[in-house]
Amino acid sequence: MRVKNSAANKKAADAATSSDLLSAQTAAFLKKGGKIQEIPRGKSGQQNISYFKRSNAK
Repeated sequence: MRVKNSAANKKAADAATSSDLLSAQTAAFLKKGGKIQEIPRGKSGQQNISYFKRSNAK
């Protein structure tokens, strides 16, 4: 006989808790005078560095 796992219910509860926690943290940040900056779609915080760039040194 197989025992059903309630992992699906647990994940949903964890997601809701995480969402509520994030909302509370965001509200606290804004209440302290913090500002949220909207970053244009396609932008990244990474610099333009090529990790595979070959050296021209001899």
